[in-house]
Amino acid sequence: MKKDAMITDFTTFNVECDACNYENDLHRNVTARSEKLRRQAKDRHGRKKNALMVKFVVGGFVFVGLVLKYPNILTLNWKGPYRVSRVNSDYVMEVQQLVEPYETALHHESRLKFFRDADLDVTSDLIDYAAFSAEGFYV
Repeated sequence: MKKDAMITDFTTFNVECDACNYENDLHRNVTARSEKLRRQAKDRHGRKKNALMVKFVVGGFVFVGLVLKYPNILTLNWKGPYRVSRVNSDYVMEVQQLVEPYETALHHESRLKFFRDADLDVTSDLIDYAAFSAEGFYV
């Protein structure tokens, strides 16, 4: 029969506890430093004048820039309009098509451009325009 393990040597137990506490403190310090560096990098990026991102709101209309795959050229094909349906983070937005099948997709803020104000009503003309411009155009 097995007997329950009992601690008989308290010095070994204390040494093991000290090692666990050291590892926990080390992990806590690494995590705090990582968060501090991430926050500093984000603040530094936000202070750049040419790196200011536009803040989109839910319900706003946007164009979505899709990358065309030519061998030596990076070109964006702007399609839309789409409606911003959800803001996942400061830089990632979920946009929804205005015409069927009303699909949603996630896009980085740098691949979005304003179309109109958020208070623009969806009219039949806007839906016709969205259906017509589904092929996209170059900007």
